Amino acid sequence: MQDHEKETAALIEELRAARARIEALEAGDEPWARENNFKELAEASPDGIVVADPESRIVYANTRAAEITGYSVDELVGLVGFESITRPQDRAGYRKIMEQRMGGEAHQATYERIVVRKDGTEVNTEFTTTTTLWRGAPAPMATIRDITERKRLEEETAELEALLRRSQKMEAIGQLAGGVAHNFNNVLCVITGNAELVLDDLPAESPLRESMEDISEAANQAARLTRQLLTFTRKHPIEPKTINLSQLMQRMHSMLTQLIGEDVILRTETTERPGWIRVDPGQVEQVLLNLVVNARDAMPNGGDLLIETADVSQDDDRLFHGKDTPGDYVMVAISDTGCGMSAEVSDRIFEPFFTTKDQGEGTGLGLSTAYAIVEQNGGRIAVTSEPGKGSTFKVYFPRVDVGAETHAGAQTHDPAGAQETVLVVEDEEMVRNLAVKLLDHRGYQVLSASSGAEALALVEHHEGPIDLLLTDVVMPHMDGRELADRALDRRPGMKVLYTSGYTKNLISQHGVRSEDVSFIAKPYSLGTLAARVREVLDGE
Repeated sequence: MQDHEKETAALIEELRAARARIEALEAGDEPWARENNFKELAEASPDGIVVADPESRIVYANTRAAEITGYSVDELVGLVGFESITRPQDRAGYRKIMEQRMGGEAHQATYERIVVRKDGTEVNTEFTTTTTLWRGAPAPMATIRDITERKRLEEETAELEALLRRSQKMEAIGQLAGGVAHNFNNVLCVITGNAELVLDDLPAESPLRESMEDISEAANQAARLTRQLLTFTRKHPIEPKTINLSQLMQRMHSMLTQLIGEDVILRTETTERPGWIRVDPGQVEQVLLNLVVNARDAMPNGGDLLIETADVSQDDDRLFHGKDTPGDYVMVAISDTGCGMSAEVSDRIFEPFFTTKDQGEGTGLGLSTAYAIVEQNGGRIAVTSEPGKGSTFKVYFPRVDVGAETHAGAQTHDPAGAQETVLVVEDEEMVRNLAVKLLDHRGYQVLSASSGAEALALVEHHEGPIDLLLTDVVMPHMDGRELADRALDRRPGMKVLYTSGYTKNLISQHGVRSEDVSFIAKPYSLGTLAARVREVLDGE
């Protein structure tokens, strides 16, 4: 009887245990059931999941972990430690983190790690480590997320933010340059103009003549520096002129020598009778400066820099690879003995923001700006280069016939026909007085006003004709455009010539764009003012 009771009790206990196992299975509490549920969830995860045993040997990896690492699931299982799939230099730190986790010193943590794939390539990943139960025992688990695309977007965003900051700095520089240039140009206008007037009256044998010529040349150099600054900030009014490229190179020679340093030897070879080109001199100077700076940077240990000018004719398709119709061009070539470029780099050298320099050392805008300027002026720019053999940039500008044109100086000392009346409107007294003297020196009848209201009174009450209104653009109370509109209502046949020392963007805000009106930028010389006034009066 006693044995029967024992058997019955044992049977009841087994039934209870079986029922408990069934309940645990239904609830997912059985170790193997929990493991199966975990695997189903892990396989559905978009992230890689790996689990290690207390000895840090990987005992489980899902399919996504195999895809990220380049190993198969079977290859991952059995590897010792999660750090075995990270870079060698990161493994010690990673091992320390896992030891702290197994020792209960750390909670769940997320950090970036470089995973080394089976083929040796590296993948940016985000590791999230925690502890879990694996077959009834605590085990470290890591979730691996591929963040390659996110990192790429972050880097692109950082580059765009850096470009934006540089752009904002350039805009601030441009605004500062505009304000400085206005005041500086007014001062230079007075210096250059009065120096020319004195030189005109000085005898050739005067001991003062050399000093006055030095003053005039120094002022002209200062004016060129101001134009270069404004061109660099893309604020300078575009003023196409007929110029001689070889003469321009000769004027820039001293500045270029200082720019490239003592370890680069500069040589220039110019044709004796070069053709003429119709361009903005400031823009051409910027192109040459950018190309020379690029050549200098390609020769960090010094070298030779050769600048050549020549007249060329495109009588076949070889010059521009069939892109242009035949014609005559003036070429400037800049050759260096620097490091040279591969074909891949040469193909991209004119792309905006493309640079081979280290971060922070270049904007990637110099050559792209040069390319844009040359194209805008109807020219072409090409590069030939080989690694270790230097580079040659060739710039071609269309050659123009100057037979029917008036270039600087052609009529600057010929007052014939200067019988018209010019109304000069300028709020700066020194500049106004200078303009009056310059035009009076050329035989014009000159009226002057210091404001728009004063000018309108003259327009209304002057008994004789007023052939030309020479007005500053930016003036208090009434700007030049408003003055011109109101003056033309009273004298419809009057010509208008605008002038300003401000930048192109600012004067355009006052309704004046130099490409659709007659305009002369300050500082102007006696010759340039006389020539421009004559052109406007003659309707050229």
